[in-house]
Amino acid sequence: MKRQLRSTARVRYDTDKEFAMKQQIKAPKKESSFDLFWRKHDTARKTLNTIMFIIAPALSFFLMENYTHSPFKTMKPFPIFLNLFFYYIVAAMLTFIMGKIRSGILFVSIFSSIFGIINMYIYRFRATPFLPWDVYSFKTAMSVSGNYDYTPGARAVKVIIGFLILFLAEWYLCEGTISFDKKWKTAAVRVGGAVISFSLIWAFTASLHDDYIVEHKYCLYDKLFTPDTMQYKDGTYIAFLMELRYLTPGSPSGYNENAAKEKLATYNVDDSASQTPNIIVIMNECFSDPAVDCDFTTNEDYMPFLHSLQKSDDSDSVTGYLNVSVLGGNTANTEFEFLTGNSMAFLTVGSVPYQQYIHSSLPSLVDHLETYGYDTTAMHPYHAQGWNRNKVYPYLGFNQSFFDTDFISAGHDQTIRKYISDQADIEMIEDRYEHKDKDKPMFMFNVTMQNHSGFDELFSNFDPEIKADGVTDVAANQYLSLMRESDRSLQSLTEYFTGKEKTVIVMFGDHQPTDSVVNPLYKLSGKSCQSLTPEEEDSRYEVPFVIWANYDIDEQKDLNISANYLSGLVLKTAGVPLSDYQQFLEETEKKYPVVSGRRIMNADGKDCELTDARKELNTYEDLQYYRLFDWK
Repeated sequence: MKRQLRSTARVRYDTDKEFAMKQQIKAPKKESSFDLFWRKHDTARKTLNTIMFIIAPALSFFLMENYTHSPFKTMKPFPIFLNLFFYYIVAAMLTFIMGKIRSGILFVSIFSSIFGIINMYIYRFRATPFLPWDVYSFKTAMSVSGNYDYTPGARAVKVIIGFLILFLAEWYLCEGTISFDKKWKTAAVRVGGAVISFSLIWAFTASLHDDYIVEHKYCLYDKLFTPDTMQYKDGTYIAFLMELRYLTPGSPSGYNENAAKEKLATYNVDDSASQTPNIIVIMNECFSDPAVDCDFTTNEDYMPFLHSLQKSDDSDSVTGYLNVSVLGGNTANTEFEFLTGNSMAFLTVGSVPYQQYIHSSLPSLVDHLETYGYDTTAMHPYHAQGWNRNKVYPYLGFNQSFFDTDFISAGHDQTIRKYISDQADIEMIEDRYEHKDKDKPMFMFNVTMQNHSGFDELFSNFDPEIKADGVTDVAANQYLSLMRESDRSLQSLTEYFTGKEKTVIVMFGDHQPTDSVVNPLYKLSGKSCQSLTPEEEDSRYEVPFVIWANYDIDEQKDLNISANYLSGLVLKTAGVPLSDYQQFLEETEKKYPVVSGRRIMNADGKDCELTDARKELNTYEDLQYYRLFDWK
């Protein structure tokens, strides 16, 4: 009997143990106090999930922007709304993909905190925010990353603490999942929601690449010249999405690299030059003649020296008007067209090659002149990082570059308004000439800064001397007075080089000023920049140019060409052989003397669409693409 009881007990024990093991999955797991609380208060949990989904993306936006600026101070309500809309649809997409609200909003917050830190340090180190094309500089950035101080400032510490608090709140206060009683329903909702969210993100990004929508519907700031301002006014992510459109252009239809090489090989380039005069090129900031398309009078001529060269038949000069691709800004594009012979007509509207496309050495006027023994120098009396010049100039082949700090250390730091004056600029040119290698001709490319906008603020160190009759507008009169200073400086430079060794001096403007500056002058003729005819609008993209020599040259007047052809004209005037590409451009110019981002004009003086001229300009586009992207 005792033996039987033991056996029964053992069986019961084994059965209980087995049963417990089999039912272990049903045994209640140990819950945290938070889990127990939310299980008992399901309605509160759902409410809090909704609140967290509303609050967390918005806090991520405001915290990330605060790494560098306060969005409440720099952004208008509608751009803030657009940013919040983007954050919410991204959070929604991630929630549908991951199945949990916590995961979706936490991912957005973590990514924003990291992106914001990267953007903050890039801005600290180079004074511009993180841009899409910075991916091209990743290796370079890593190679010098150890040279910087990464100690966060007080502002950054506060933002980081804010993000850490947000992370904890998202982790502990958000428990919601996307689930239904049927698995197929859960899968359908998650997949459908993710697809819809992604489609909204795609459509929204596409709308940011539409100029009309950006300017007239969203009212966003889209001037790539100041990406920091874009970020401050539009928001970091929105600005970044807008900039994606300029990342890289596709190759032309039917493009073949070998065909481009073979085309260039058909031109013969002379190994030596019969003469190599000094060549000094000045791209004068915002230098233009408003009288090109509006009638007005002034108390005195605002550019008497240039006007005298344009009229004289015995001035050893070549004068005319240059068709540029930009208006009111994007200076570097005119610079790009002159130095490379390339045209913005074949690149994305609004793009800036100096920032997006030039990441290694490429052929230019600079390296061509070096083959004939020229010592090449670039100068700009402002920040080296502007338009990425400190990186681009070596890629173009310049032996040396000088920027604002070099002007200041050399004592050429006189200012007009708040910029180094043109007079100080040409004194620096003269200084470099006097210290140049006597055995080498000098090629100098100089970009001035005196005439940079804005023009509506008066300064104690500059008293505008030019007054347009019937115009009291400060900006218009100050602009004309600055043109007088630039003209005076050009004359001074030509007088300095008169009687010296052979030297060619070139000066041209990069673009005309914005509409607000010249509108008062147009009103005198009953016009407005907002109601110009297409022909009058084209004139807004014309700036004067002059090629002057201190020795006898063949004079030419009233030329009308685009900036991409000017370097070839300079070489022909100076007697220096053309490169293979410039020989091709010389042929193209005979058929299309103007090929710019604004217009294309044929030899008959008629404007035509790029699509209409595509067949004849296709080779130009192919050669440009090869030299810009495939050159080795």
